[in-house]
Amino acid sequence: MARRSSLSRKVAAALGIVTAAGAVFGVILNAQKIGEMFIEWRAGSQHAKDAAKQEGDLLKVATAQQEAKDYAAAWKSLEEAAALAPKNDEVRTQREDLAMAWVRDARLGGTVGPASFMAFVAPLVPVLDDGVRRAQGAHKATLLAHRGWAEFLRERDEPEHHNPSAFYTQALGIDPANPYAHAMLGHWMLSDHQDRAAAIAHFDAAAASAETRPYVRRMELAALKNNSFNDNAAEILRVANAIRFEGGSIEPGTRRDIHSLYYGLWGKADDPLLHALPPDEHAVFYRWLFADDLADPTREPSYALYLVAIEEHAGHRDAARAELTTPRARLGDGDGPLKREIAAALARLGKS
Repeated sequence: MARRSSLSRKVAAALGIVTAAGAVFGVILNAQKIGEMFIEWRAGSQHAKDAAKQEGDLLKVATAQQEAKDYAAAWKSLEEAAALAPKNDEVRTQREDLAMAWVRDARLGGTVGPASFMAFVAPLVPVLDDGVRRAQGAHKATLLAHRGWAEFLRERDEPEHHNPSAFYTQALGIDPANPYAHAMLGHWMLSDHQDRAAAIAHFDAAAASAETRPYVRRMELAALKNNSFNDNAAEILRVANAIRFEGGSIEPGTRRDIHSLYYGLWGKADDPLLHALPPDEHAVFYRWLFADDLADPTREPSYALYLVAIEEHAGHRDAARAELTTPRARLGDGDGPLKREIAAALARLGKS
């Protein structure tokens, strides 16, 4: 009996050891599993961090590319960012901003890019439409205005098939002061040969926004030129002079276009263009706009001769006479119609 009891105790002890060992082994297994889960979680977390960093880097790259006007490269960068984070609002907003910038600066031809405006706007329109559905207030109006501009570009490929003004009108219904909607509607009205005064009123409303004013003025000058360059000569000078007051600048190509408006001004005291601006202001404006040309001795005499006509019209006889010395010197010796005209003008203005 005592022997059986002793055996029972030994068996129980042995079972206890086995049970304890099993418990310890279970703990080890659980710890190993938890460790594996932690490693997996850490890898996933690191992957998420890596993806977030990659996404942030792509947004920075896209911003730099957009600022450099490399719109196609910026678009590709944002497509990659969107693939990493399809629901990221920052990515979505930046794609909308890029689509608007690109459609404003539309260019065709060259070694890259689409051959038609229809093809050009095809990938941009869905992004603009999606933005319009999501946006509110002024941002929605700006997106609508650019959606209208995309429609205007389509109109250039398919005349009479698109109506950009509907988008502009809708935008102004949401944000009555929206500068893009006003400028683009004014541009459309002049392109469509509608009421010029109403179109100019839209441009004036758009120019109230200092932030977008350089773009608005470029649009206005282009629209006036395309509508009827010579018929709009006085208005073109008014806009160019407004740019001077606003502290802006005018591109060289546009300066050359404006210079051509003065053709025939020399020797015509009754030319309507002389009355486009107040006389004193006209002289200041002309000197500002063509400062580089007037200072360049290799430039053609017409730059100085047109200024002579403007200064004489303003009653600045001494200034007009002083300007005549430059083209006279450039023409050198000999005789010719222009040199005779200059001599007659000097006689008319009197000797210094």
